[in-house]
Amino acid sequence: MTLANEPAGAAPSCPVSYVDAGYQFVDGVNYRALKNSSTGELVLLKYELGDDFTADGLAKVKVNGKFGFINKKLELVIPADFERAGDFTEGFAPVEKERNSFFIDTRGQRVSKPSFKPLMIVSEFSEGMVNVKVGNKWGYINAQGTIVIQPRFDFAHSFSEGLAAVRIEDSYGFIDRKGQLVIKPQFSSVGSHGFREGRVAVILPGESKYAFIDKTGKVIVPPISFWPWPFQNGITGFGNREQDGLINKDGQIIATGFLLSAGGSDRGEGLYVAMKPGGQFWGFIDEAGNWVLEPRFYYLSGPREGLAVAKTDESSRYGLINRKGDWIINPSFDLVNPPSNGMIRIHMGDPKSGQVGYIPVPQGCQ
Repeated sequence: MTLANEPAGAAPSCPVSYVDAGYQFVDGVNYRALKNSSTGELVLLKYELGDDFTADGLAKVKVNGKFGFINKKLELVIPADFERAGDFTEGFAPVEKERNSFFIDTRGQRVSKPSFKPLMIVSEFSEGMVNVKVGNKWGYINAQGTIVIQPRFDFAHSFSEGLAAVRIEDSYGFIDRKGQLVIKPQFSSVGSHGFREGRVAVILPGESKYAFIDKTGKVIVPPISFWPWPFQNGITGFGNREQDGLINKDGQIIATGFLLSAGGSDRGEGLYVAMKPGGQFWGFIDEAGNWVLEPRFYYLSGPREGLAVAKTDESSRYGLINRKGDWIINPSFDLVNPPSNGMIRIHMGDPKSGQVGYIPVPQGCQ
């Protein structure tokens, strides 16, 4: 029996197909399995839950009710000992064990102080800090658990481009890395992604749509969108009751005449998932609003690492296509995520049933 993380010696045959292989008894456990139709490799769905692989080369998984971390060989390199866990960012992950919250490094070693019982971690590291709740207030700590910005805010977001959104009573403003307010609290809502490319989405007093400000707090793009998606490559999508479209960082409308998936959040690698007016299917437009893949998919994600999740109708399974719409992995899964750091997370059966596995991105197929 050859498992998907073992070398099989067979060249890839594209598109790749996976078929149900029933249950396989491995290491004393019966796992649901899929088989690569071309190579015969088996994929064991070993996990109750799983996240995408991060840049640290690890993925959080749930085994027997607790969380640990696997590497790309699907080895459990950090044992599943934690009641709660976040993903690795910047070399650290927040975890909880026996009601104590702390941080571990990529070897699974504890790096912060031994006990933070009143502390709640809801985010991952960003720019060397993480936002935490201590008692009833929010502040920031470093990987060693040392408080670097005192908990004095009613809520706090992660840092991005040197600034973080914080809420004082009912209004949001922005602090710098020293904890000093640099944009006074005045916004009723802010985009959770923070500053990207020098802009952040905010809702101004008395408004219902998001505007975009720069790092001085100056409004650059007037209220335009019900969606707070950040800029990528100088472009973002907007959506309101009148129209969907693409704008640049100065607020100039680049293109309209289509419906954006989730207001433009389904995007990647210079492409946006869009539908024609009155249509039923999704395709891709580029950053100028030109159609590069005509709408023909019932579901379509933004591409990542050259591949996008797609399905053709409501009852079909999910597969992965390239930017041209060619199947790279035929519809084989009940759920699947776009690639992340060279690995693809797959799921079969009820999303709550614990049948999660991972496959590598097919090489030589795109």
